[in-house]
Amino acid sequence: VYGVNHDILRQSHQIISNASCTTNCLAPVAQILNREFGIANGLMTTIHAYTNDQNLTDVYHTDPYRARSATQNMIPSKTGAAEAVGLVLPELAGKLSG
Repeated sequence: VYGVNHDILRQSHQIISNASCTTNCLAPVAQILNREFGIANGLMTTIHAYTNDQNLTDVYHTDPYRARSATQNMIPSKTGAAEAVGLVLPELAGKLSG
């Protein structure tokens, strides 16, 4: 994650990969919180629009409150970002979940 652990990159590296959007958001914040206050453990939730690996069930309902449109909903979702932060910041490995 650039700005967090980019200093480990070497000229000899031929292929590098950036982290997910969620990891790119969580890692810098977690790094600062851990440095300034310490993190014993943490829970993160990601709110995400639908993605291509989710099945959509957009259907009509007589009660508009119960009708859903994926394009107009944000869904709390499980993510691998909490684990990935442990790879970016080894001192936080196993301390975050979500």
